[in-house]
Amino acid sequence: MSSRTRTRGEGAFGTIVGIALVVVVGIALFKIVPLHYAGNKVKDAMSEQANFAGMKPPDKIQYEIFVIAQEAGTPLTLQDIKIRRHGSDVIVEAKYIQKVSVLATSTPTRSITPFRSRSSEVNAGRGLARATGRG
Repeated sequence: MSSRTRTRGEGAFGTIVGIALVVVVGIALFKIVPLHYAGNKVKDAMSEQANFAGMKPPDKIQYEIFVIAQEAGTPLTLQDIKIRRHGSDVIVEAKYIQKVSVLATSTPTRSITPFRSRSSEVNAGRGLARATGRG
């Protein structure tokens, strides 16, 4: 009897585990990546508004950021967006938390923590960025 006829498919277990792992990672990425994309859109809008604020009133800056945040699907409210002027600098701050259930469990969530927008200083590792524009 040859060794081929005695093989029962023991190698199939490793393949099944590998495929299951790829599926789990794919589902998690499918749910988490859109949050990062939306957060980056809001951060870019904050930075752009801070850099090109010029003579715009804070209400208009705040509203323009709010509109982009709503289009991106973030739960950012108008009251969560803070605009401050220090001389010719404009500082835009916003905070929101967006949770997502990954793999049908309630424990794993993804939160986007407070961030500020400033053109000269970025600390993306903590979800924190400041944007200041000279207007």
